[in-house]
Amino acid sequence: MAYKIKSKKAKEKKTFAVKKRKVEYNIMYNVGEVKYLVNYYTGKKYKDGSKFYDIATFKNKKKMEKFINSLEK
Repeated sequence: MAYKIKSKKAKEKKTFAVKKRKVEYNIMYNVGEVKYLVNYYTGKKYKDGSKFYDIATFKNKKKMEKFINSLEK
């Protein structure tokens, strides 16, 4: 079984500050059956102080970009 090698990066990471809160997100492509996976951190933490990342999955690039724009606002 031959796999196609994509020219895109497998993972992108961006960090920025929004309205006095730190927002981080990672974009991963082609993870399992998911085309676009976004892990994002909005300030929530576990009891031990480590960061809590939420995830969002998308099959459509436009919807993913709309979600990322909503995170950045």
